[in-house]
Amino acid sequence: MTLRRRAAGPALHESLLLAFAGACDQAAVRRWHRELGYGLAAAVLLDLERTGRVEVLPDQVLVRDASAADDPVADALLERMVLADRAHAARAWLETLAGGMLTAVRDQLLATGRLTPARRRRLGLFPVVDHLPADERAAARLVALVRTASGTPGAGGDTAGVLAPLIGAARLGRAMGCPPAHWDHCPRPVAVVAKDLSLAVAAAGVPLAFGG
Repeated sequence: MTLRRRAAGPALHESLLLAFAGACDQAAVRRWHRELGYGLAAAVLLDLERTGRVEVLPDQVLVRDASAADDPVADALLERMVLADRAHAARAWLETLAGGMLTAVRDQLLATGRLTPARRRRLGLFPVVDHLPADERAAARLVALVRTASGTPGAGGDTAGVLAPLIGAARLGRAMGCPPAHWDHCPRPVAVVAKDLSLAVAAAGVPLAFGG
């Protein structure tokens, strides 16, 4: 499984959120919002890599093409990389971007009509808004491919084969019903990003201890 320089179809980060929304309800999105933010940030980073705009190395991410990316979310990250005072490793970018990534990707999918808001009442009383894939069949197919790719490295095609290790590294696999994904079997840069993603999520989940 290798990444193409120009990938057909939706961006990786859009596909990741659509797959999660297709497999889980809105309550799970709220429960796993932190992990989703990290996973989406990793997907954006790989989107930039597979279009040739950045090169992901084990210790740093280098900008190779500063021209505007077609995707607004990816382009915003590319601009931050261009304006940064120095190159940072993938983990540093993931930790910087994770907080606002879920909102940015969700807003983009809502604006393009690929996510649809659906109002309902939780427990029959409390009004909530779910964000559902507009094409539920396509989302279900993607979920099935991701689950297959999670158990069989290299399976599931280009998009699912990349999403599976990211979902596993972000600790979202259990919520989506995926078997454990082994990203060490993936080629670079997926393996590099997935490893840094796993470390970033693990570090974020450790409470800070004050006073020694």
